Amino acid sequence: MIQDHGIPFSATATGAGTVSALVTGTTNTLYFVSDIAASSTGTMGTWAVLADSTVLWEGSGAVNYHFSEPLRGGKGKSVSIYANGSTSMYANISGFYLSF
Repeated sequence: MIQDHGIPFSATATGAGTVSALVTGTTNTLYFVSDIAASSTGTMGTWAVLADSTVLWEGSGAVNYHFSEPLRGGKGKSVSIYANGSTSMYANISGFYLSF
């Protein structure tokens, strides 16, 4: 079967200090990240968007960003957003995936 459109995904993490919102990769799946968000009620540190351990995009401070050209994870790789800061943390990653 040929897939003619992407299937949406989203993952959110909350907690204190360091959080990671992860979408686990599976064989024959390719994730595209279209939106990220990270914030803290206290001091916001750094954040990174990852495909497994490969950094796709990184920065510091609060972020709420839409990629007009989505970031492409690798075939079968997990995608995640990792964020650190103080007190109450929030991180979200979303986009779509293709199965083949």
